[in-house]
Amino acid sequence: MVSIEKKTTVERWFHEYFTEGNLRVIDELTTPDFVNQSRNGDNSREKMKDFMSWYRSVFQED
Repeated sequence: MVSIEKKTTVERWFHEYFTEGNLRVIDELTTPDFVNQSRNGDNSREKMKDFMSWYRSVFQED
């Protein structure tokens, strides 16, 4: 079973990063050497911030 702390962290990640576009949450929830392993290769925290900035600019609400 998933601990409450892990569940809260994941919920915060998705809500703040994906829903709100809060890029600071990446720094708060990960270590400086964090690497996101994706189908496009390894991504640093900065690359993830760049991606979300781009993503939110493309899919803005009017």
